[in-house]
Amino acid sequence: QTQEDEYCESPVHNCTKADDCDIGNELLQKKECVNGHCMRRQWCPAEDATQPTTETHYLEYEQVQLWFTSYLHYHRFMLDVSTADESEAVHYPHRRANTYRLRDLVRMTNAEPEVVQENGAVFIVNALFDCELDNNDCELKVEAATVDSNFYYHIHNHVYFEDGVRKRDSYRMFGIRLVAFTTGFGKKTSLAQIVLQISSAISLLSFAEMVAEFTLTSVIAERTHYYSQKVTEYNEADNKGTNS
Repeated sequence: QTQEDEYCESPVHNCTKADDCDIGNELLQKKECVNGHCMRRQWCPAEDATQPTTETHYLEYEQVQLWFTSYLHYHRFMLDVSTADESEAVHYPHRRANTYRLRDLVRMTNAEPEVVQENGAVFIVNALFDCELDNNDCELKVEAATVDSNFYYHIHNHVYFEDGVRKRDSYRMFGIRLVAFTTGFGKKTSLAQIVLQISSAISLLSFAEMVAEFTLTSVIAERTHYYSQKVTEYNEADNKGTNS
């Protein structure tokens, strides 16, 4: 593109007659309609994906592999779990995989690969740890989901001079952004918790006996029969007379 005080067709400003292009500012846009487009002061030729001046390059993400390094802190157990010390790539779908093909992550999100390649996307990737901390053993899996099905970012405009003419190469990229998280689930035996649960159970058993006793002797309709079976009256004087 060049910008030498020139006007050219603007694909985003359509018109059917010259009056459609009249914005009251001839320095910005002429009152002129050419090929259904207004003549506008800008970098020329204007950006148009359908014209030969625009080149499209697709990322072959089939060949892209991502190695994830995770760090996790269990604050209750005061323990850290990390994969930063792993020196070899373990490819998905093997157990404890740390390396994933981008195409596999796209497949996990149920997104259409052609649409992602054309428009980009934002994915959230979560590394899930399930750890048996007593045995220092963890299972790791990665899950992915779509946050946005369109991700565009403008890298930069490269402006330079060629034969005294100022020119510009404009780079626009549609890519894939991964937002990574780590989530951990851990289990560890606690002697203090075991003692607490047992003591609580014993207390609850005693309380349950009191509740059952009160219900049977004071609440239910057959409480009189229960009381008669539970309590046996004993006359000590009669007993002494019999023994003599």
